[in-house]
Amino acid sequence: MSDPIATEVDLVTLYEIYPKIIEDLFFMDTALLAHFRAKALVPFHGGAFMQNVFSYAPMVVGSYAKGANWNINKRQTLAGTRFEPKYYAAIIPEYEEDIEVTNKGELAVFKLIDTDLRNGMSSISAATAVAMNNHGQAAVASTIYGNHPNDMNGWPEAMNDGVLPGWDGSIFSTYGTATRNGVIGSKLNSSPYWCGGTDGSTGLITYPKMNTTYLQCSRGKQQPNLGVGNKSVIGFIEDRIQPQQRFAQEQDPYWGVSGLKMKNAIIMHDDYFPSVIDGVNDPDLGNYLVGDISYTAPSTIPSGSNFPASCTLKAGEVFAWFNTDKWLFRISDSKKYGYGASGFVPAQMNSRVVCVIRAAINLECLAPWANKQLLGIGG
Repeated sequence: MSDPIATEVDLVTLYEIYPKIIEDLFFMDTALLAHFRAKALVPFHGGAFMQNVFSYAPMVVGSYAKGANWNINKRQTLAGTRFEPKYYAAIIPEYEEDIEVTNKGELAVFKLIDTDLRNGMSSISAATAVAMNNHGQAAVASTIYGNHPNDMNGWPEAMNDGVLPGWDGSIFSTYGTATRNGVIGSKLNSSPYWCGGTDGSTGLITYPKMNTTYLQCSRGKQQPNLGVGNKSVIGFIEDRIQPQQRFAQEQDPYWGVSGLKMKNAIIMHDDYFPSVIDGVNDPDLGNYLVGDISYTAPSTIPSGSNFPASCTLKAGEVFAWFNTDKWLFRISDSKKYGYGASGFVPAQMNSRVVCVIRAAINLECLAPWANKQLLGIGG
């Protein structure tokens, strides 16, 4: 240590911290989570699992000849999906010496404990936002994301048909433990839409492609109300379609950000959405990059999917239509597991104390057909 330990100026002059805020250079914003929290949040009050019921077939119906016998056999017309709560935690350790002795009083410009608690809440929220773009099925290991059975059942599981790969290369033959393309047929299907070329290369996003997919997930008054992508794909949409004046700018009432208006939907960028250009492979939050995915064409490619024959696909940029009225964002009604903080408790035989923010959550789609993912976008 030098002697004296500091210059005269340093010894007689206080440091200035301005502005008296901590600038966040890590966490980003998510339009999708904001909309799900505002419009799809439903408390989970307990039980072995969460179950949704849907009808997949009509009763026996048709014309008949006078006097003919009717078919009075009982037909099963109902099925269901089941989801378990998935658990997340943000760990906040502190030393009592810091919070009880050092970082206190008027000289503590920022309260360390308050700063770390805010960071913890932002951390678990960001982890939630990233997990929504991935999957939680133990039997599926995607090309990009891997196998994460403890994560929530994100939107890529819902926006699939058990035949074609989604943005991360995954094919989900089941959704909510219900088997696709079996007894219930295609009732739980939403075929991904390919925007690229027949050789697997990426392609342009165009108004016809957006309009086609918008209509594919529309039935009568039920239409998508949210379009989401990362910065680059939203930029492609604005650059190619905004000049045609088919869109109008609108202020999103749930997130407070301007977006493009197309029919019943507002289109906005989401910083955590998958993207080969803007995505981040973060070791703490998760992987939301896209790249090349292997693909072997099935014997019959679902109509309206625009998928090519067997080749390596460049997933490129990803865009998705959501009908948020058809989603449930389930959060436990427990104070402890509803994004609640446990309070600081001793961790071991020293001065370290730990607080845990916990969440028991999951994401359920009531009607996969009402939503659609587009991949293979390159401009």
